[in-house]
Order: sequence, then C-alpha cells, then structure tokens
Amino acid sequence: MKPKEIKKLAEGLEVTWSDGRSEFFKFARLRTSCACAVCRELKVPLNDSMPFFPRAITLVQMELVGNYAVALTWGDGHRSIFAFDRLIAPEISEAQIEERT
Repeated sequence: MKPKEIKKLAEGLEVTWSDGRSEFFKFARLRTSCACAVCRELKVPLNDSMPFFPRAITLVQMELVGNYAVALTWGDGHRSIFAFDRLIAPEISEAQIEERT
C-alpha cells in the first residue's frame, strides 16, 4: 500500500494511505525504529561498555525515495529510510521507546 499524503505535524507524521485510512507516527517511534546498520547495532550493544545514547527526534527534512519509501533526516544529521510497508508495522515497543529517548 502507498501513501496518498504524508503531513509533518508537531509530534510526528500523519500518513493517509491509498485506501483512505490515516495513521499517526510519533517522531520518537520512527527514530527508534530506524533499521540502518548503525542504529541496529546500538539497539543491541556488543558489550556493556557501549551505552545507549539519546537520539534526536526533531525532524529537519522529509523526502520521498522513489515510489517505495520516505527518507527522514533528524536534528543530529542521521537519515532514516522507511519503506512504506515497514511503516505499517513498526518493530519496536512503546517501552523500548521510553527507554531510549
């Protein structure tokens, strides 16, 4: 499914899908759901000496990537790319978000 519209709001993104359904995604949830190699490693530290660090959740730029994804650039310069089908089912729980923001 593809988005018909993506709106940047104060606390997150509002996505209206092609079937007319709308969903809201908090920036904190999106940032901690990033699946890039760096973020994946930080979610599961190699050892106890690798602490988690707070990640910026201020969105500074949003752009489409082809017709399959959206790229989000955060206040710390990090760039997360979310395929639209991955937005539908984020992998991280609310408890993990609280722990890492």
